[in-house]
Amino acid sequence: MWKALLFRHSRPWQLISALTGTGLGLLLLLSSVQIYLNISEYLNGGDINQPRYMVINKRVNMLNTLFGGQKGFSSEELENLKKIKGIRNAAGLTSSQFKVNMSMEDMGMEGIPQLQTELFFESVPAAFADNSITDFHWAPGDSIIPVVLPRDYIKLYNFGFAPSQGLPQLTESMVGLATFRIRLKGPKGQANFKGKLAGFTERVNSILVPQTFLDAMNSQLSGIESGKAKVSRVILECEGTMTGDLHEYFTENGYETGEDALRNAKLSALLKSIMSFLVFIGAVIVLISLLGFVLYAQLVINRSTYEIETLSRLGVTSREMITAYLVYYGKLMIGLLVLAIASTWIISSWFAHYLKGKGFEIDGGISIGVLVMSVLFVAGYWLLQGISIVRSIRKIAV
Repeated sequence: MWKALLFRHSRPWQLISALTGTGLGLLLLLSSVQIYLNISEYLNGGDINQPRYMVINKRVNMLNTLFGGQKGFSSEELENLKKIKGIRNAAGLTSSQFKVNMSMEDMGMEGIPQLQTELFFESVPAAFADNSITDFHWAPGDSIIPVVLPRDYIKLYNFGFAPSQGLPQLTESMVGLATFRIRLKGPKGQANFKGKLAGFTERVNSILVPQTFLDAMNSQLSGIESGKAKVSRVILECEGTMTGDLHEYFTENGYETGEDALRNAKLSALLKSIMSFLVFIGAVIVLISLLGFVLYAQLVINRSTYEIETLSRLGVTSREMITAYLVYYGKLMIGLLVLAIASTWIISSWFAHYLKGKGFEIDGGISIGVLVMSVLFVAGYWLLQGISIVRSIRKIAV
């Protein structure tokens, strides 16, 4: 009965205003964070911090063409690339310094041709190899070389070369059954190996073999020591949240890369900047609303000074009155939080459904991280509100 006296001077419209402002701010914060996480996950292939890879080279100009010069990357340039904001690591692509002839052996399937072609090999350090490729190792003495092909190559064969030559189309699994006869020839000798497809990649548009194999063959067939081959292209491991600032750096230094990669990076940075701004606005609104809610509770206590003093004289302890206030406002905030979480789930699911209709597969619902943030928010509010109430009651109670 005595608890009703503590809220005797409460103004319903003021309470509704405080709750509405806090609820809207909390809803904006939670929904912005959730949509930000969903978009980031989509743009980064399932992991916000997952790195992106791009390959760069130096522009070819008329002097290179006329005088036969080749532009390569020095070790100093590689180190400078590693220091650029947004780039985690950089490594040179080692190219074969010998001739390569590769032919497809009989797959035992009628109509499948024994293709043969002249090509070249490149290799990247193991740390830059595609994660989906596991069996990509070679040691001296091994007769079989694992080979990684760009996924675009099989598309070019299926939709370009095969129709024009009347040949059957091939699936990735069918190509994986084939073995290759590989003939290598250099200034200092020649060698023969068998090749086995280790997988396909979209990371590097080149035919890749293990670094150990290419270093060994460059040394054996061309007399080039390991690590001494000229680096004509560089693979970069970039942050998943990188910005389009790399484009300006590449232009100033005469580097080239796929424009789609930079365009996607700039678009990703723009979307994330917009979402970050919305998260910031939501946080500001929540903070202001939270402070307003705390001030409202403080105002109610100040208006109830006479009631608090009277209850104190009648034997009601300060602890009991503090608990009554905390329980009352705690219930309000928990109810508000439940509504905000439910609304966030609805908004996120609707947003995912809307984007799905536009061709974007983005998860809906609400993530564990947002739920944890919600709990931390309530805990922070409880602590701030508790400190304010304790100080006020102890000043008034006898």
